[in-house]
Amino acid sequence: MKKILTIVLASIISLVSLSVGGCAGGNNSKRNSAPEGAPDYSASGLKFDFYGYSAASTGEWSIDNVKYSAGQDFRTVERIREYKDVGMTIYFPQHTALFDAGMDFETSDTKKALDMALEAGIDKVIINDRRIQVLSKVNDGIIGDGKKFSSEIELDEVISGYMSPYRSHPAFYGIMLGDEPFYRMHEAYGQVYRSIKRVAPDCFIQYNLNPITAGMDATKIDDRFPALKDGEGEGLSNNEKIALRYEKYLRLFLDSTGANYIQYDQYPLRSEDSIDGYYLYGLQTVAELAKEYGIDFYFVSQTYGQTDGVSNPRMLSEEDLYWLNNMLIGFGVKTVAYFT
Repeated sequence: MKKILTIVLASIISLVSLSVGGCAGGNNSKRNSAPEGAPDYSASGLKFDFYGYSAASTGEWSIDNVKYSAGQDFRTVERIREYKDVGMTIYFPQHTALFDAGMDFETSDTKKALDMALEAGIDKVIINDRRIQVLSKVNDGIIGDGKKFSSEIELDEVISGYMSPYRSHPAFYGIMLGDEPFYRMHEAYGQVYRSIKRVAPDCFIQYNLNPITAGMDATKIDDRFPALKDGEGEGLSNNEKIALRYEKYLRLFLDSTGANYIQYDQYPLRSEDSIDGYYLYGLQTVAELAKEYGIDFYFVSQTYGQTDGVSNPRMLSEEDLYWLNNMLIGFGVKTVAYFT
């Protein structure tokens, strides 16, 4: 993971203004300068990648199953160059350049995204191949008797075939696995992750695990995190038991994938001035596991909010952005992405 971290925080502020249309409160007149007294990192030699989860838009959207259109496709070299101009080193088009069975790569949105990113000056593009995503989110594994594949060799042949149209493109950088998998998917997740690495050892594998949040009810917890065994967690409070289940969840995926980093997303700044009660615990837990496993810690951070002043998460101020990013650096995060 290379390229400049001189994610001067002014770049982050520019990104937020571009993607969200301004920060909350409107109190800060100096949008492109640090708050008074903030440390100056502009001469820092630290380096890590920086990207957003929302790509240049198709110009179409739906609300309550009603489709709307801006009458313009924003997937252009000029719009992608805006990502580079704010310091992004990776382009992540997701569904706007989805690749799937039956598509001709030469005429696909996937190839267009790769070509345009390269022309815009970004030579790292993460591809969303729906077939690979589907394989990664299967309960209880995909290799073995009665399962989709009889062996690793058979899976590797399929993965290689899926990737063959785009993996030689000079802007191809990585593949996205299914987002926020539940705990029973860990075996398939690991099988697909390891297969990609056997087929294309230099391929970056974008994956994103579930966070631990205060908003999860009992059903969500049972779906996402493994249960405790008899006697496990004895004497712990309910919150401590949830935390232990979360740690077990993380270990399942780290052990299954053998990944060289761990990543999840969380948007902790909620309505008014509240912060998700599990936010700091999650950062501490994942930072400790990253240290134990000898891997890097990546994070998808909050840069957006609802404008009604009631819904979660809330709109952010400039100070909020500094707090979020300084907190991540303090916990040793090596790469920052944004849900823009």
